[in-house]
Amino acid sequence: MEINGYRITHDLTNDNSGFSKWGFGDKGGVSYFIKEFLSPVYPLDSTAMSPDQLEKKQNACEEYEKSRLELYAAINRCSRGNIVRINEFFRAGNHYYIATERISGERITAPDIAARPLEEKLLVCKSIAYSFACLHTAHIVHFDVKPSNILLCATKTGRCAAKVIDFDESNFVDYFTNKDVDINGDLAYLAPETFLRISGERSVINEKTDIFSLALVFHVYLTGEYPTLESEYEYAFESVLNGTDVCLSDEIPTNIKALLLDMLSCDPAKRPDCDTIMDRLIVDNIEGDTDDSVCKAESEVSSEAFSGNKKHFKRAGNL
Repeated sequence: MEINGYRITHDLTNDNSGFSKWGFGDKGGVSYFIKEFLSPVYPLDSTAMSPDQLEKKQNACEEYEKSRLELYAAINRCSRGNIVRINEFFRAGNHYYIATERISGERITAPDIAARPLEEKLLVCKSIAYSFACLHTAHIVHFDVKPSNILLCATKTGRCAAKVIDFDESNFVDYFTNKDVDINGDLAYLAPETFLRISGERSVINEKTDIFSLALVFHVYLTGEYPTLESEYEYAFESVLNGTDVCLSDEIPTNIKALLLDMLSCDPAKRPDCDTIMDRLIVDNIEGDTDDSVCKAESEVSSEAFSGNKKHFKRAGNL
C-alpha cells in the first residue's frame, strides 16, 4: 500500500489514537510516522449532496487545510530538535494525512526516569520547558500535554531526550478565544479552565493551560507516579476548582514542590511561564543546562524540511 509516495510498512491502526489511524511508511529511504485523520472528510462524490452542500463542505475542508498548514509551519519554526517536525501534511483521496519523523532510540519509561539522579530528572524537565517556551513564544498552545505525548528516549551519549509530539489538538491562542470551538483533552491532565469551557462556562484558554498539565507530567517524571488526590477527587482539575491543593510527593524537594503548586494554580494568570519554570528548576545548586547542545536530540529529518515551502504540501489523490 502506498499513500502519496509513502510505502506503508505497518498497517494503519486506530489503537489509542482517538479520531485518527496511524502507522509507519518509508519514503526516499527514510522511515516516517504516518497519521490519517478520520475527520474532516473531503467530499468527492458530487452526487451524494446538493451543489450548495458540496461547496460548503469543500470550503470547510479547504479552510481546515489552510489553518493546519499555517500551524504546522509555525511549529516547525519552533523546533530546536526536541519538537518533532512535521515533514508533510497532505490530502490523499478524501482523507488528510500527516507525516512526521520517526523517533529512534530506546524508549525510557516514566518509572525509569524517576529512578535516575535528581539532576538528570531536572534536566529532562528543563528541556521540556524549553520546548514549550519555544511553542508559547509563537503563541501556540499544545493543548494535549501528557506523558504519552512526550517521548523519552535514550540518545547515543546515554542522556534522556524528551521529544514533544502529537499536535492534533494544538492551535494558535487566538483559536481558543472562540467559545464555540470544539475542544477535547485527557481528563487526568486537563486544566481547570478547559473543564469549565467544556462545561459551557466562560474561561480563558491560552499558553498557561499547557503549564497546568506540565506540572502533572513533571510530577510523574520526578516520582514515577501521578499526584495523590483527596478521596473525593478523581482528577487534579477537580481538586483545584474546589480550592484544594494537589497532594505532591514528599520525594520532591521543597522548592520544586512550590514551583509545581504554582504551576497548578487554579488561576492561569498566577501560573509561571516557561522561562520562569526553567529558572526555578534548581535544587542545591544542581542545575540542568538548557544549551541547545543538551536540550536537542539528534533529529532524523533535515532542518530544511518543512521550511514553509509549499512543495512539502503537495496534494495527492483524485484532484
